[in-house]
Amino acid sequence: MAESVIEENPEKNLLEPSEIEKEPWEREVEGIYRTIQFVQQKAREGEDGLNRDDILSVHKMVMNDPFNPERTGVLRGVKVRVGCTINGIRREAVFTPADPYFLSEFFNEFAGELEEKTAQISATTSIGQVADLATWAHLRFIEIHPFEDGNGRTGRLIVDFIVRKARLPAIRDWGAANDEYKDVIDRSYREDNPNLFKIFLTRKILDRLLKVEAEFLPRLTNGGDFKEYVKNRRVEAEIHLKNLTNERNS
Repeated sequence: MAESVIEENPEKNLLEPSEIEKEPWEREVEGIYRTIQFVQQKAREGEDGLNRDDILSVHKMVMNDPFNPERTGVLRGVKVRVGCTINGIRREAVFTPADPYFLSEFFNEFAGELEEKTAQISATTSIGQVADLATWAHLRFIEIHPFEDGNGRTGRLIVDFIVRKARLPAIRDWGAANDEYKDVIDRSYREDNPNLFKIFLTRKILDRLLKVEAEFLPRLTNGGDFKEYVKNRRVEAEIHLKNLTNERNS
């Protein structure tokens, strides 16, 4: 279970000098690395989906904040306002996050549905099904906004799990440098058009497949079946992206 990944030794709850001396960015990098390892292992294990405790553990690990343990891996108890800054301009979200009074109900419902749906993912799951599920999961999770901070990071790791369980390479470039990710999230809600995010995810998956095919596969001396698998997945992603784009332009 996910909880076994979190150390429960009470002595570990005491901040050691090494933790105090670390810069915030160091703890952030360590947290992200540790969480990616957890998500990848969970995806490789097979039939289980991502459940409620897994999501809470992911948040706790990725935040990696020993100074505020009561705010990590715990549903928020306060109202929050959601927005983002894109190209220097502040945009307020068009949705209202779940009220703390109803938050547990919304979150549990989402987590139960996510566990059921992700349990069905395998290497035979189509790119279209992966994009559909990842889009629903990410947008719904952000809309609920279960935590005070770190919702975006946790949501992207949920997508990472879905993609990994389908035996696809995880997205590494989310377009943070040019605010691409924040912009497409905002427009998906603002225009009530989840296909915008679906196109974004499919393009990112295709980019990773192209990179694997161009940079990794040529170095393999054998592995013909794997090469064929990557090629077929790449072609599948290209076709799905073309269909999504045509639908958007029609």
